Order: sequence, then C-alpha cells, then structure tokens
Amino acid sequence: MSIAIEEHNAAEPGSPVRARFFEKQQSFSWHPGMLLDGATMQIAFPKDLVTFRNPTSSYSFFSYLHTRGRLVDFVNHQTFFPTRHEFQDYLRWAAERVDADVRYGTEVIGVDAVRVGTGNADLFAVRAADGDVVHARNIVLGIGLRARIPEWATESARCFHNHQFLFHLAEMPAPVHQRFVVVGAGQSAAEVVRYLHGNYPGAEVHNVFGRFGYSPADDSPYANRIFDPATVDELHSAPREERERLLELHRSTNYSVVDPDLIAEIYATEYRERISGKRRLFMRRVSEVTGIDETATGIEVQVRSGLDGLTDTLVCDAVVLARPGSRRRRWPRCSGPLRPPTCRCITSPATIDCPHPPTWRAGSICRAAPRRPTASPRRCCRTRRSAPARSSVRCWNGAGRTCRAPVGSCRSLVGFPTSTPTQQVRRDEHESI
Repeated sequence: MSIAIEEHNAAEPGSPVRARFFEKQQSFSWHPGMLLDGATMQIAFPKDLVTFRNPTSSYSFFSYLHTRGRLVDFVNHQTFFPTRHEFQDYLRWAAERVDADVRYGTEVIGVDAVRVGTGNADLFAVRAADGDVVHARNIVLGIGLRARIPEWATESARCFHNHQFLFHLAEMPAPVHQRFVVVGAGQSAAEVVRYLHGNYPGAEVHNVFGRFGYSPADDSPYANRIFDPATVDELHSAPREERERLLELHRSTNYSVVDPDLIAEIYATEYRERISGKRRLFMRRVSEVTGIDETATGIEVQVRSGLDGLTDTLVCDAVVLARPGSRRRRWPRCSGPLRPPTCRCITSPATIDCPHPPTWRAGSICRAAPRRPTASPRRCCRTRRSAPARSSVRCWNGAGRTCRAPVGSCRSLVGFPTSTPTQQVRRDEHESI
C-alpha cells in the first residue's frame, strides 16, 4: 500500500494521498518464525508487490535482483519460485526504499470518531501508545491472522504453534526423548516435518492428521485463474450461492494442501526408511490428539486412531501445532465504539447485515446506534453497475427496514465522510491510516 501511494503521488502530484502507518513490530519482518532452510514460495515471483499493477515499477522482484547483482544468476536458475529467505530479503529491500511515514514499534491503543457539523463521523482520531494522536479520513486494518490452538493444548516451551516455530525451537529445553509430534497436514506442517527430520538426525518425527495423507496443492493454470486480478470483480458481482460454490470448489489451490514436490520428497524419505528398517518418520493418518500431559522432562501425547479406535501414548520432547486454518483476528480492542459488537458481513458481496436501525448515506459508515458508528470491515461498493439487482449496498435491521447507497460511492474499507468537516483539524490529519 505504501508503494502504491508513493507511485500515485509521483504520477499525480496535483492530488497527493497522505498516509501514516503504525506497526507494532520494532522493524520490518515477514514470517520470521518460518524462514526454514530450503522452503520456497508457493506463488510465482511475478506476483510480487507491484508487477501486476505496474510492470514498470522500480519495486519489482526483477529490480530487486538487479540491485542485488543476481538477476542473471536467478534467470539461469530457471525457477518461478524463489526461496522464502530470498523473498523476505526482497520485501525488506522494498520496505527500506519506500518513502513512507511508517511508525515502527508503535501500538495503536484507541480509535475514536470525530463528530462535527451534521454529527456524522467525518474523521477518526487514532491514538498511539506513545501519546501521539493522528486524525484520518480513512482507516485500513491489516492485523493478520491469529493462531488456531486446539482445546486440548496449552501453549508452553514444549507445545507451541508453528507461526513462531524457529524462535520456539531455540527456546525449547534440550531434547531428552528424541521424539517430536507435528499436528496438521497443510504446507506448514509438512515443512516443519521435513525440518525436524533433517535437523534432528537422531529423533523420530510423528505427523498426526485426520485425513489419509497430504492433499496436493492445485497450481495448474486454469485453477490459478481464481487468483487473477479480474476474478476479484467477477466473484464480487456473482450470486452468493455461486460465490460459495466456487470458493469451496477451489479450496485445493490454497487451503490445507501441500506442494506436490514436498509431498514427493517426504514420501521418498519415508520409503527409504522402510527399506532400511531404520524408521524415524511416521505418518499417523486418520488420527487425532485427544490430550497431552506435560512432565518435567517432556510431554506425553495421546494419539487416537480413527480406523481402529486404539490410542497410543507418545513421550515426546515437543508438540508443534500446525493445523491449517488460522482464524481471522477479531476487531481489535483499540477500535472501541467503532467495533461492531453484533454486525457482521455475510458472504453476499453487496450486502451488509446490520441488526440496528440504519442511518446510511452514500459512501458513509453504517451507524449501529445514535452516536455509536459501526464501520463495515468489508469493501462494499465494487459491484458492477450493469447488474441492476446488485447496484446498491443494503443495510437492514431486525424489523426489515432497509436503506441503500449507490454503487461506487464507497472509498475505503471503513467508510468515507459524508460531509465536509466544519472545524479546524490538526496539521497531522492524514487521508488514510
């Protein structure tokens, strides 16, 4: 987003966009806990930060390679999939180059609506932990996902999620039992299995999952079209039922699947061990963990087979939780009264479900109650004008009252002011946060 703003301002200096970014981390990092040796990207490098939007941008992956002096070497490598380490370096290179107002090491503790004139929320006051207050017309949340922790698990030095895998591994007590359990059957789980098997040559690795085996990711050309830029608008204007059907049909492109080459590598490893009789890699298929019991020297894991109902107890050094399907974060507490306690966006792309009496204007926020605005977290106005039945945004309450806003009037993820501010605002006002 910061690169897009910089390039927009350079191309259209007469209509600049001002933005400030708040980042809780002290510096830029991208999945540092899963930067495993040998792990590669699952998407082709042309789908970088800029190429599909602006092929001539100086922030492309090719520009990065040229700057690093590796362009020819990468081309000779004949791959579309750089290592995760290299792509992390590319992202850091771009972050260091872009001319953006980024406040690293800053936590946002509150967002308040600023009401002037008509009483509408014309501005938002964003409060940082260091006392700084910034006013903005638009707010974009990019707070990521949160780990899915099973009910039977309690996070500890021996039981942890794979998201910070390398950091947890460094802090883990020295292995005693030479045995690890990895729970899950997605890409992350398979990568962790390979890493533990290769970096702990004397240890067993048990992969526990509910299916019969890994499912391969579908990266074929036609299936990949679901990620095409034009597909966003096509799906957005499609009927809800068709949208749900397509998303479910193409889950194998991204969800709970593993790169076919990695599957083949792990299978070959297991097969070689079967030949030699020296087993260290075990696939506990159609199984689930029913409980764990942490001790002074390790952790006991109960694994139940769904095929015969028998339960094994594995005494391990660590359990890595790598179940696919990390959950989206809820609205952060800092959003305060802007956080919708009961409003939700349903799967219909042009409908916002709100149980409160609406006061909706074109491009405005949906207010759940007087003096308590509820901002819809969904981009709401990109339906096609050629579809009359879907030419507006609808908000309704429990009594069935409805109101509509014209398509194309919405300008941000959170909302756009419905009137011009009538009071003087601090000089630190930004268009977006």
